[in-house]
Amino acid sequence: MRRSPLLTVQILCPHHGRPVSASRNETTERLVDCADKHTCVTVEVAASGALLSVRPATCPVFRG
Repeated sequence: MRRSPLLTVQILCPHHGRPVSASRNETTERLVDCADKHTCVTVEVAASGALLSVRPATCPVFRG
């Protein structure tokens, strides 16, 4: 099985309003990671006690 190459691209982060580096899967043409993802995530505690990672709905990498 051959792995899909990841390319580093610059995207405009609507959450921060500035360019950030992101990884794009060349085969599927989808963004799969962001260099600043840790600054956008808010952690919430669910009723069950589990931790949930919530990202902004406008994120082009981690679409809500």
